[in-house]
Amino acid sequence: MRPSPGERGPAFVLAGSVALLVAILAIAVVSATRRPGPGGEAARLVPASALAFARISTDPEDPAARRLQRLAPRIPGYLSLRDAALTAVSPAPGAFDPRRDVRPWLGDEAAVALVDIGGGRFGSLVLAQVRSRPRAEALLQRVAGAGRGVRYRETVLRRFGANAAAFAGGFLIAGPEAAVRRAVDVAQGGAPALAGAPGFEAALEDARQPGEIYLSPRGLRGYVRAQGGVPAALGALLDVPSLQAVGGSLRADARGLRVHVRRLGGGGAEARPRLVDGVPAGAVALLAGPSLAAAVQAAQRAGGAAALESVRSTLREASALDLDRDLLGRLRGEYAAWIEPGTAAPVITLAARTRDPAGMREALARLQDPLARALAGDQGATPAFAARTIAGADAFTLEISDGFAPTYAVVGDTVLASTSAAGVERFRARGPRLRSAGGFRAAVPRVPARIGSLGFVDVRRLLALGEQTGLSADVLQPVRAAAAVVEHEGRDTTAELFFEIP
Repeated sequence: MRPSPGERGPAFVLAGSVALLVAILAIAVVSATRRPGPGGEAARLVPASALAFARISTDPEDPAARRLQRLAPRIPGYLSLRDAALTAVSPAPGAFDPRRDVRPWLGDEAAVALVDIGGGRFGSLVLAQVRSRPRAEALLQRVAGAGRGVRYRETVLRRFGANAAAFAGGFLIAGPEAAVRRAVDVAQGGAPALAGAPGFEAALEDARQPGEIYLSPRGLRGYVRAQGGVPAALGALLDVPSLQAVGGSLRADARGLRVHVRRLGGGGAEARPRLVDGVPAGAVALLAGPSLAAAVQAAQRAGGAAALESVRSTLREASALDLDRDLLGRLRGEYAAWIEPGTAAPVITLAARTRDPAGMREALARLQDPLARALAGDQGATPAFAARTIAGADAFTLEISDGFAPTYAVVGDTVLASTSAAGVERFRARGPRLRSAGGFRAAVPRVPARIGSLGFVDVRRLLALGEQTGLSADVLQPVRAAAAVVEHEGRDTTAELFFEIP
């Protein structure tokens, strides 16, 4: 038996609560004109214990509204989400039209919140500011029917199914009845509001309208458990033991979608992005940061634990090497990893700082024979790494095929490893660099002097490379490029993300 909305855990899907939220999402009209404070007026009606909160401004007069409205249909997944949501409201085509049924009465903002309603239960609360109460009541009559209302704190609650709706504080509030009652308590001063909760205002301090989102530690961890794939991986990367809150905002500009994220607590290491200066201009994807070991730990939290444990086990059995102690433990400092086109296959290259070059040379030498045997498989004679000089550096290459020839070199305090000798050569040789390429500079206008991490993807070229290997990601087709720059401010972290959507 399927649980009712009031009985579901953090996995409860916010967009499926009631018709009003679907309508608000479907019209996708936002604005940056009015800003009463972080979370807007809606945050003054949401209980302080809310696990998650998202708000959009819905004033159609601002240019930002028109920009996001034009952009929304090109955002991957938006159209399917909209159509599925509208079908959930009314299976009959055209029976529910957001512009006709919601826009005439909708005020300047709308929000959703995941509310703790006690007993380990959570409810999805929808709040829509009301410009015309008679028209809003007419829609509510259509959705809820003519059922009798009940009075709570001098407010009438209209019940429909497992949900209820009420007017309070200039908003139409809908969701599980227990959640609506909590909001009425807040509206009448009987309970603290999210707007005054510790961490809420700080998490949204730098948020830029039109859209805002807030997650408490409990909300983020519930989301990670409930979701899968990329969303869960991204959530896991934000989760740290000392996390206090996560806030964010999004807006559209002439080039695409820009997202600002702020994490309170956790802090993190930073590094000067010097290795990034050597990444060749042909790179289609880049990830850089201050610690490769920390990046591996993040990948482990994001769902890669089984794969990493397999690597650890294989290394121990084949070469008596400990991945964390003998390899990652010696790679202390900045790293950069990138993908670029190759003659027969994409080339993946890693550059990382080491404080123990001699120890790294020894560990990599011990790895040569086991790696050669593992890669040779059943091909007969086992190939061996051959010493060679690449752009003035002593290197070693294992020739497996035209498109795969693992190569490494330790040059000064830098370890270089690539799937091709060409990867090491392009990093070492003179030539155009990614930081000077137009696509990179458009996606990352400013590279900070110190970074927590930096990422860049030329999505269309990466997809083209993926087709060579049989991989496909059609959902990303509308996106031309994506980038992320992460900085630390004391114990807080900020990230700027950009998705170029022409």
